[in-house]
Amino acid sequence: MKKTISLIAFLVVTITSFAQSKSNWNEGRFERSKVYAEMAAKEFNLTKAQQEELYEMKVQHYEDQYEATQKFNKGEITKEEKKESNKKFGRYFNKLTGKNYKELKPFYDKVNKELAKLK
Repeated sequence: MKKTISLIAFLVVTITSFAQSKSNWNEGRFERSKVYAEMAAKEFNLTKAQQEELYEMKVQHYEDQYEATQKFNKGEITKEEKKESNKKFGRYFNKLTGKNYKELKPFYDKVNKELAKLK
């Protein structure tokens, strides 16, 4: 009887901690998107509306990346298909800033250093 109760308690704690870690991932995604949008707004003199749109696109980008990684790990999509969410966001960001990848590379490096601090 004690073993059964202990097993049930262990399962409840495990499920609860998993639910919290999933929640933390979502919260982190929103925070990283916020920082990304704020840094881009300062760097490229974006309007408040552009910053909000960039934030929404970045949140969606993180979600698309996560789903693509899950599908890739299951063997449902190829490596090239996995990269499609990055390409889509890259095209959007290039159009928003009016710059190409080479011109944006210093910004990407700077923002990646800042986002690494959040993890």
